[in-house]
Amino acid sequence: MNKMLKPLAIAAMSIATLAPAKAGDNSCLGKIVVEGSQAKIIVHAIEIGDGSMQPAFVCGTFAVNSSVGRRILKVCPNGSTCFVNQDLPPGGMDKKTSLEIKKPFDITREQD
Repeated sequence: MNKMLKPLAIAAMSIATLAPAKAGDNSCLGKIVVEGSQAKIIVHAIEIGDGSMQPAFVCGTFAVNSSVGRRILKVCPNGSTCFVNQDLPPGGMDKKTSLEIKKPFDITREQD
């Protein structure tokens, strides 16, 4: 290896090992709907490529009075459109995986 490239390659590998690995994300963009002590994020019906409509669905839930719920509702009050993102569980999503938002790393209110 070229004498100039070897230190750069070593530095790049060192930086790569320090960066947190993200297996994927579980992003959710929709309307915040509070119902009693629970809240959900609803994705509105959208048109897909072939012209048909995908029905509205819930992409995330959280307890209103939890630390996560208070954090989300501080940024995105009831009725607002919000983007919430959290890491996927280590094994990815499956039928048993809850939609509960537990550790979001990004909460952004969208312009309505």
